[in-house]
Amino acid sequence: MKIKIYFLLVIFCVSCHKDKEEISFPGFQRFFELPLSCQGEIAALQLPDDSYLIATDNKEGNVYLLKISKEGKPLSETSFGTQQPEEVKSIFKNANGNYIVAGTTINSTNNYIFIWEFNDQLQLVKNYGYGGVSYLSKLIYITETAKAGTYLLVGEMSVEKGKKVISVETDLKNSTTPKELIIQDFREGIQSVFQTPNSELLWTGYFTDGNFTNISLIKSDLQCNFDWNLNYTSFDDRNQVGYGTIANKSGELFICGSNQSDQTGIDFFIAKATVNGKKIKEYTYERPTNQYPKSIMQMNGEIFIAGSTEENGTRDILVVKANADLIPTGQKIIGSSSHDEAKLILATEDGSLLLLAKVSIGTECKLAAYKIKPEEVHF
Repeated sequence: MKIKIYFLLVIFCVSCHKDKEEISFPGFQRFFELPLSCQGEIAALQLPDDSYLIATDNKEGNVYLLKISKEGKPLSETSFGTQQPEEVKSIFKNANGNYIVAGTTINSTNNYIFIWEFNDQLQLVKNYGYGGVSYLSKLIYITETAKAGTYLLVGEMSVEKGKKVISVETDLKNSTTPKELIIQDFREGIQSVFQTPNSELLWTGYFTDGNFTNISLIKSDLQCNFDWNLNYTSFDDRNQVGYGTIANKSGELFICGSNQSDQTGIDFFIAKATVNGKKIKEYTYERPTNQYPKSIMQMNGEIFIAGSTEENGTRDILVVKANADLIPTGQKIIGSSSHDEAKLILATEDGSLLLLAKVSIGTECKLAAYKIKPEEVHF
């Protein structure tokens, strides 16, 4: 086991294509110099003082934690990991006021779940190892139960004919009997999990029928008691993959994903559904280039989807804004001469948008944070 501490050098410049819009940032733009893995996820937690704790994976495959202020200035950081690469998936603050960081350790023979606890100074408090849940091959979601010191883990278990989705309640030393979420002929892949205010889980992903790939949306409770499973087949011969679902105060669902066809390439896709998952309408946001969505959020009745758009062999950050009727009301492109990909979009306390991205600077990927106003996303 090893702990590594890195220091940040903040760069206040960005190069953009000449044919892109002139970009102004009344909020901030920050590039952090630690080399990252270009493929992994980014998880983030907004703290009471409007600072943020960001978790991602560095170039060496270890988990990298960075705390930034609401102005985007680095406050503290640390890196922690094993000899195997880690993929961070979840971060939250527990009842003790410490941070739980969890994900999957990738092993050549078997994957394992890691669960680490850090204090407010990002000092390691406890390494729970695999906590008796080594039969989970992939962590999807972790949360704390009402019982102090007890957690609920949701993940995938590999079996001979595919995968099973299971949940397990554990004190990180001893686990109860796993609860399976039974999905017949499980050929799905889970991209994200959203927990509603009623503690229901909305699973977004994809399934294949042997011909086309379609969006899969599943609703269950925290114990994996199955509610419904809907497969959104497209109206024409398109492949669709779901990346995220959110629910508004009225219980309506908004699903983002990609829509792929031979004619138009890959485009942002958004659908609106009832609280029971029945699709009301859908819209495909078509641009001349391929688009790759990653994150969806809602603020003041507006929907924001963040990802990337591909042009001339490189990718740039793309943010699309739509109203509750799925009518596009704006877009914003942020980019350099290399690959730039938004991984997560969040709402801030002052009504701004926080974009977390991985950008290519030279031959390496860096962590980037952008704070912009919603009105900057416009046509």
